[in-house]
Amino acid sequence: MLEIEQAREIITAGLSPLNPVIHPVSSTILGYFLGEDILADLDSPPFPKALMDGFAVRANEAAPGKALALNSMELSAGMAVDFALPPGCACPIMTGAPIPFGANAVVPLEFAKTTSTQVEFITGEINSGWNILPQGAEYKSGEKLLQTGDQITSQNIGILAACGKTSAFFHPAPKVAIVATGNEMVEPNQTPGPAQIRNSNATMLGALISESEGMPKYLGRAEDTEKSLEGIFQEAFTLDVAIITGGVSTGRLDLVPKVLSQMGVEILFHKINMKPGKPMLFGRTSRGTPVFALPGNPVSAFVCFHLFIRPALLALRGGKKEQREIPAALTQGLDYHSDRPTLHPACLKLGQVNQVTPATWFGSADMLSLSRANALIFLPAEKSSFAQGEVVRCLPTIRHLV
Repeated sequence: MLEIEQAREIITAGLSPLNPVIHPVSSTILGYFLGEDILADLDSPPFPKALMDGFAVRANEAAPGKALALNSMELSAGMAVDFALPPGCACPIMTGAPIPFGANAVVPLEFAKTTSTQVEFITGEINSGWNILPQGAEYKSGEKLLQTGDQITSQNIGILAACGKTSAFFHPAPKVAIVATGNEMVEPNQTPGPAQIRNSNATMLGALISESEGMPKYLGRAEDTEKSLEGIFQEAFTLDVAIITGGVSTGRLDLVPKVLSQMGVEILFHKINMKPGKPMLFGRTSRGTPVFALPGNPVSAFVCFHLFIRPALLALRGGKKEQREIPAALTQGLDYHSDRPTLHPACLKLGQVNQVTPATWFGSADMLSLSRANALIFLPAEKSSFAQGEVVRCLPTIRHLV
């Protein structure tokens, strides 16, 4: 039986980013990963520009107490400058305006006394380059500003716009099939009959996929027959990822592993040394579609998603491996014994010292306890008692903690 890290390595080893597609540059690409390098098409700034309102001067002429003739033209941002500053002159200039030829400093307004024809400066030595941003100071034409694999933030959208990019190549969001299995399942809008339960897994997984920037597609529920499973699996395998819930353990009606094998899926592992989630299966179709078959219990499916599927979706989107684990001190002692490493629901509070409180938890079907938690604690199998203040590994399960 595989350990958690071994299973993670097997999953990610065979994954590569989806082929980039061209997409308009807008707020809808936030969170996407670039599929191309972005090069500057111009210097920035494209001309030397004033950083303050004041007077453009030749630094060697603007000695304190010396009057310079006041140029009649005032330069403002957006104004083309096609003249040289005459010797012995100072030219009024606004922030962002191009520097006239010959000028090499800008003296701020507060350091000047003016008349209608002259300006005198009341500051110390004025140095060349004062309050001027040189052409290309931020970046040069042809310089790589963003690269393949960079995640798009609002700042990066600004960079794309500054480079004149109205569209660019991005790795698309993976299309993820969700298949529920089980004769006992009814959909959330139905009233369960005797011995039936509502299918909460599909809705929960759809939300988790959306949180992970994937595109979920619920294909429906399959009955516990080979024919029903095979029919719905064929459609699932046409998408980028297939997720199946239920039917993956060792019962007489747990037919998912058998049907997957019959359909040519290469089973790369079945069962992981963990709790909850032990029966999880992972394989690949002949066309390379990753197939995750999760246990039917909701907490098991939730834990398996965070440990294995979220990183897989990130890899398909072109992202780099996340470091999501956070150390935290237990706020209370915990006695818990299991023959397998356990992911225990908990409430994590970040601060100067991160603190975590184990949730009251009744096992892999206890969705209510999970809904009141925001993290999972890693509890090793070789230890059954954890002291208050002891530091444990935590995996956040809600976005604002990551």
